[in-house]
Amino acid sequence: MRSNLDLLRDSVDMLSGKWADVIPTFFFYGILTQVFSEFLKLYLGYGPFQGVIFDIAYFALTAPMSVGIIIYSLAVINKKDFSFNLLFRPYDNYLKTIGLIFVLSIIIIGGFALFIIPGIILSLIFSMSLYIFAEEPQITIGEALRKSSELTKGYRTKLFLLGLIYAGLVILSLFTLFIGLIWLIPLFGITSANFYNDLKSTQRLKKIS
Repeated sequence: MRSNLDLLRDSVDMLSGKWADVIPTFFFYGILTQVFSEFLKLYLGYGPFQGVIFDIAYFALTAPMSVGIIIYSLAVINKKDFSFNLLFRPYDNYLKTIGLIFVLSIIIIGGFALFIIPGIILSLIFSMSLYIFAEEPQITIGEALRKSSELTKGYRTKLFLLGLIYAGLVILSLFTLFIGLIWLIPLFGITSANFYNDLKSTQRLKKIS
């Protein structure tokens, strides 16, 4: 399996000539799923109760795109068509998609409620469940979680260190007034997809041997 730095370098190479297509997609995804929500709440002046209702409704509407951006990232690295409309493909399987994201959120939030370390560990264990589901939408929620646990076994520290590299690069982007995030966010998405592909390849080699 490639080192984290090699994954980053290879991801930069893969994005060569594709930045003009990839950046708008990730930018749209980020605006629609993160910034736009906060802007609407601020503009509409919701109180605490109305804000919670809005968050639930907004989650229900936009959460499937977190699988869509993974489908898009996998298409980029696998040299397939990576058109913008891939963001909306999970809506064809809406109930299972939203169910997996909800269960995953509950597990991770429950872990963080126990203390930070259990939350981090659970995040790492089930980090690949959305990637697995993106490629195998026919599987059950339980199977996606189980496969993620198997796939990440032995590589969770490596995945954690990759997350630290992401955090460090975000901090460094402060010196660009966060303008660097325009390139970093797509790079993180593509690198994580490459990490997933490497995990699958390593798992296959283990089974063969």
